[in-house]
Amino acid sequence: MSVLQARIRALHFAITIRLLNPQLGTVPFDQGVVEKYLEAKKFDHQKKYGNLTEAELEEAESKAVDEMEDKSWTGFHRSCDLPEDDENYNRHFIYNYMVKGNLRYAAQVNNASTYEVNGKEKKFPNNFKSKVTNAVFVSPRRIYLPLAEDLDLVPHVDEDGKATGFMRMRDSLERPLRCGGFPERTALARSDYLPAGSTLDFQITLMGITGTNKVSRLDLEGILSFGERNGLGQWRNAGFGAFEVIHFEEIDEADAHDISEHGGGVVSA
Repeated sequence: MSVLQARIRALHFAITIRLLNPQLGTVPFDQGVVEKYLEAKKFDHQKKYGNLTEAELEEAESKAVDEMEDKSWTGFHRSCDLPEDDENYNRHFIYNYMVKGNLRYAAQVNNASTYEVNGKEKKFPNNFKSKVTNAVFVSPRRIYLPLAEDLDLVPHVDEDGKATGFMRMRDSLERPLRCGGFPERTALARSDYLPAGSTLDFQITLMGITGTNKVSRLDLEGILSFGERNGLGQWRNAGFGAFEVIHFEEIDEADAHDISEHGGGVVSA
């Protein structure tokens, strides 16, 4: 409990969004980048000077293929660092900065443009992205995903069969990516995804900043609606991660503190 007497006024909103399209994961399954880089250099040296037997060379090349697959495969975070008796232990989540990033991008795109409220035209502020950065805060830190039994998840394991601490969905999306340079190259990417219809719960705190940094509740609703066109996660320009707001309710300080303290995103089946 804070001992401060002076407090900046703030409004708190409990929000639920529902995915209109699948949301792709962003966390690479490949871990230990530095160690694997050094190991790869050692392998290159041994291969160059012929220090590997044929069996060792075959095993190393097979391992390299598995690691290459993991580098192009993304999923979601998992809260395996929490105590086992915590209600959110081993849950999967996205960080709050993903939502705030969506709001900041929406503010940048719609800077000084207009929106409509009950048939009346209103205008977003100038320098809107900066104002959203300074006045809009998303919590909790971890926004938990729907429960595993609702998503048909399986543990992800590395090339040695050891659990990495990440989850993987039985169904994943594969897609080609165009890489820059000359000549232009194509790479294959794979992502686990939350299916359309999944819901996420979080809260937004709107600081009561006045004057040049002011963001109103209607401004906030306006940029949230941008999520229907540009959503969360990867491949947003193809419509992935687009969402609609299905619950938007002002809550008091005590409820807001409880959400920030204990986490949100507990989704019923």
